[in-house]
Amino acid sequence: MFKKFRKTKPKLKRSEGPRGNPWDRETIDWLANISDIPFYITHIERMYKSDSFKGSYTEENPEVIITGFLPYAPQYIYVVITFDAELKDFGVASLTYYYDNKHQSGNVNLPALKIQLRDQDNSLKTGFVEALRDSLMANKTSAAAKLSASFHENLDNRDESWFTIKGVIIWDLLHSPRLSKWAYPSDHEDYDLNTYPRPSELRAAPVIFPSKKK
Repeated sequence: MFKKFRKTKPKLKRSEGPRGNPWDRETIDWLANISDIPFYITHIERMYKSDSFKGSYTEENPEVIITGFLPYAPQYIYVVITFDAELKDFGVASLTYYYDNKHQSGNVNLPALKIQLRDQDNSLKTGFVEALRDSLMANKTSAAAKLSASFHENLDNRDESWFTIKGVIIWDLLHSPRLSKWAYPSDHEDYDLNTYPRPSELRAAPVIFPSKKK
């Protein structure tokens, strides 16, 4: 007979900051010490309005809200991206959080990186949308991107920690989800020559011997 184990709910760490602020010191220090912030895009919402509405978003200029998450950080970080053509800098980001997100062990205050980018010609919006669409067509669940940023922090108030965004890189990958891994680009993380169907056609790399000293 197998012994039955009682399932227990996972325990969450208590928020370190005041008023339930979930950002911890380790994560803030991690962000402060990297110049490039990687993140994954998982969801894009576009909204169009009729021209009868003041400040409407037309088909040529929709309102776009992008969400995702930040990998590799010490804690889970939610990412929200919006756009403003009138923004003075290329982009800014702030550390914020959302209240009372439901979890099986209790409600959670969710730390979030809130990003705002200037996009006067909609090229960034288009780039994000195409990257996620192509990733989904390639049977991926997200698209990769990276921010180049410098960090500033008001040590007296974690709610005022923020970044100046200098640039953004978006990776757009498109291939068939049925493509064999040996046919991927050789520098792709999933490239695997072991799946090549005719190994007799492969040639071993020559053994290079060190030259003899005269």
